[in-house]
Amino acid sequence: GATFTPIGTAYDVPFAGSYDGGGHVISNLSVSTEGANAGLFGYLKDAEVKDITIEGATVNSGANYAGAIAGVLNGGSISGCRVDENSNITSAARGAGGIVGFVRSGKISECASHAIMAAGTDVAGGVAGYLNTNAATNDILVINCTFEPVYKDGKMAAATLTTAAANAYMGGIAGSANAQDGMGQIRIANCY
Repeated sequence: GATFTPIGTAYDVPFAGSYDGGGHVISNLSVSTEGANAGLFGYLKDAEVKDITIEGATVNSGANYAGAIAGVLNGGSISGCRVDENSNITSAARGAGGIVGFVRSGKISECASHAIMAAGTDVAGGVAGYLNTNAATNDILVINCTFEPVYKDGKMAAATLTTAAANAYMGGIAGSANAQDGMGQIRIANCY
């Protein structure tokens, strides 16, 4: 099938609006970028995305940040989204997440992922790959979210890392959470 170009591709060309999926299902989404920011949305800036189900997605970033819903969330929110077990999210470098690859600020709530993620160098997470605030006003909240890996051929199919990096991070909710002194807060609550 045809490859989908992400909506909003970079910091200077973001999606900055509101998208209500109305509970609809997007099937067989295929996204492949040579550079960063792969997903249904490549780069969200102060945007709202809600109530979308993704089934059978193949999302590949040729560099950093891949997620079924968004490559990057930089302000705003993602809520009520679901990604199924037949979805594969791959980042050639860092930041692969079932819902979003990289969060600079914003809120992810009531989301569920069953996707299989792979990051080439480091940072893979079931809901979000990389959480990293860089300003005192940048807060991140991940709340009421779930990651439930599935079993295929008798083995758990979940986040994987193929890396030569000395420090490689992965986790069920987030692969890495980094808030330096004086920067915004990162909170993960009521997740499993």
